[in-house]
Amino acid sequence: MHPSLFSNTEIQRFIFEYDLKNIDALYFGKPVFNEISNSEIAAQIERRAHVQRKLPSWFEKSEALYPPKENLAQSSSELTALKKTSLLKGLMQELHISNECAADLTSGFGVDAHVMGEHFQRFDSVEVNQELLSLQQHNCNSFKIKNRSFHHSKAFDFLKQAYNVLYIDPSRRDAYRKQLIDLRQCEPNCIQHYDQLSALSDLFLIKASPMVDISQSLKMLPNCFRVDLITVHFELKEILFFNAKQKGSVEPEIHVHHYRKDALQWSVFSLDKHKAEYQDITIKPLSNFLFEPHPGMMKAQCSAEISSRFQCAALHHNTQLFTADEDRILFEGRRFKVIDHFSFSKRNMKAITGGHFHVISKNFKRSVQEIRKQFKLKEGKDEYLFFTQEREPIVIRAIRIDRNQIEN
Repeated sequence: MHPSLFSNTEIQRFIFEYDLKNIDALYFGKPVFNEISNSEIAAQIERRAHVQRKLPSWFEKSEALYPPKENLAQSSSELTALKKTSLLKGLMQELHISNECAADLTSGFGVDAHVMGEHFQRFDSVEVNQELLSLQQHNCNSFKIKNRSFHHSKAFDFLKQAYNVLYIDPSRRDAYRKQLIDLRQCEPNCIQHYDQLSALSDLFLIKASPMVDISQSLKMLPNCFRVDLITVHFELKEILFFNAKQKGSVEPEIHVHHYRKDALQWSVFSLDKHKAEYQDITIKPLSNFLFEPHPGMMKAQCSAEISSRFQCAALHHNTQLFTADEDRILFEGRRFKVIDHFSFSKRNMKAITGGHFHVISKNFKRSVQEIRKQFKLKEGKDEYLFFTQEREPIVIRAIRIDRNQIEN
């Protein structure tokens, strides 16, 4: 990034005040400043617009600068960073862990470090990418943060001294931009250095891909005592593994947190994983209402507890869809009123071929793309088609009834 972005307050003010609607005029117009190209300025304006909802505190700072969009994509949102920090503070109190010192070993753009760091006397930000680290330092100055130290280093080359708390968010892209999921494949490899993390912290937190296999990961994390799944607006954002050597080998607690747009607050769903694995699931045929859990609950594989807590039945052991005679307005997920249902066959599909529907395929032999192509189904507005499984493959036609409360 051009040095003038960091030093010239006039350029920073121009970025802050520029209207994104006029971005083409900036790209193709005469240079606004002699020392820096319009394209570099325009890139900052576009990145700032990209973070308006994700990082509102940064968006409101006239001096703030931003990294490329791929770095912003892995960065936590301000909302999830605040939630993560709240969970961390609660566990520190429970385990009687001091707030003297902590470190983010893969601090990136620095959102988590910014929020977490406020609660420690000393906080070290470690980052291997010098440009990202420079952005962190610059933005910390704009926020007037005083307790932060910055270190240009690989995570485990830096980690030599003990901390009260460590945080690590391994990169989930390789050198060819291929997505990585397994913790052993991510960089840095926190499984390979797990003993080092355990020995040099009272508590450490690993952030993982939403697609990671939780059960397989726990086999590699012997001191993990808690797993938290963070869901925002029906999208699973983060999976967090909390580890502490003082807890030893225990059955981890699992907590699912969902930020609801209707209430503008978090709801939490906690389950006993060991109990859930052996608890019977209530199975019943489709009734008047259909319920789809939010992704965090589906990822936690807690069908039996969902059925018990919300007094509804699953359609099938392997289909995370639930039904009841009456609406369950407190259900954590999307709620639908059933219009019709029928056995899946070409003959039965003739009546809706070519229609406009949202299409969902769960535990079904065809993907959404294959279904749309075969039956010429167009994108819908109000009605949903669920292709799923009861005792046989079925199609459920339904209307979503929670849309006035929670946006998709």
